[in-house]
Amino acid sequence: MSTPRTPLAGGHERPGWSPSAGPIIGLRFVQTGSVHRIPPSGTFDLGNELDRYIAIVHDVSVSRRHCRFEWRQNEGGEPELWIINTSKTNGTFVNDLKIESLRLDDGAVIRVGRTCLVAFSEASKSRRVRDEWLVGTSPRFRSAIDRAFAALNEWKRLLLDGERGTGRRAVVRALHEIVCGPAAPFSETLCIHDDPPRGPTDLTWKKLATLRAEAGGGLLYLHELDAQPHDLQTRLARQAARLAAARELRFVISASGPCASGALPDDIVTVTLPTLRERGPADLSALIDHFLGRCLRDKRVAMPSDVARALVAYAWPGNVAELAKTVERVAALLRRDWNLHAAARDLDIAPGTLDQWLRRRGIPMRSNEEPQT
Repeated sequence: MSTPRTPLAGGHERPGWSPSAGPIIGLRFVQTGSVHRIPPSGTFDLGNELDRYIAIVHDVSVSRRHCRFEWRQNEGGEPELWIINTSKTNGTFVNDLKIESLRLDDGAVIRVGRTCLVAFSEASKSRRVRDEWLVGTSPRFRSAIDRAFAALNEWKRLLLDGERGTGRRAVVRALHEIVCGPAAPFSETLCIHDDPPRGPTDLTWKKLATLRAEAGGGLLYLHELDAQPHDLQTRLARQAARLAAARELRFVISASGPCASGALPDDIVTVTLPTLRERGPADLSALIDHFLGRCLRDKRVAMPSDVARALVAYAWPGNVAELAKTVERVAALLRRDWNLHAAARDLDIAPGTLDQWLRRRGIPMRSNEEPQT
């Protein structure tokens, strides 16, 4: 099984992404989504200094003058944006490869310290690359994602299995936007345990109106199919397959347990997403930074070291979903200078509930360090 791969900067290939034509016009910060517009000429620097053209003063792992961007003309006289590493210690990475000097293509992911940026052109400014949808660099996680993109590209049908909370819905959203396109129709049928049993007629509910109106190119998603009774599993999966074939749609099924015998198509490709415990501390730290940046866009604060150690040491039986909720609660404490009652009001929960939630995960209520503001 194979899928067309598009070589990006540095020769590194990422399935599913097709670079757009035209010069780079901006850099988007993965952690926060904020955008920095690039001037159409000249050079500019990125680093941990206030007088840098792009300053990342909140990331201590970024050098004072980490890298430089400059415009050059190619043989045809067209402008190209180049990145040059100027850090002697930390290095600059583009699409996971350490570089010294490189031409940037649309969709290139730049990593300096713990900060990631995406280079985009005018045609792709509304698209998000895989790294913005899915955080993680562990080999098991990257391998699973590569196989998922390949399966949906070639076979147009995919089964995502594994424990609940591993981020399957985020993976499907990334597959939809990158493989099908952000404007392609998308429909999701929830089959989770706290929902009433689904019937075959649910695949014709009003959410599928856009799918029926389109000639094809969309994505149909059955979430947690194994939660339904065995007879309905078979009928739901078969109707999804028939609808996808008739409308030239791709479809994805997810399950956290075994499905009924014969419920799944024989030619469906199965990809198992690794648990957060299997992905290692590097992915865990990256996800903590990602969720913290999303919760604290309006206030730059650093995670106290003893809190970060507690988050990394915890086993996370609820996987990524549990981690996201916990970081949300930690962020509320950081916003309120570790005032438990004020943080609980922000979250609209009882202070005792917040206290128990954090204590079960071994997160200290007050840090030995003062939170940075």
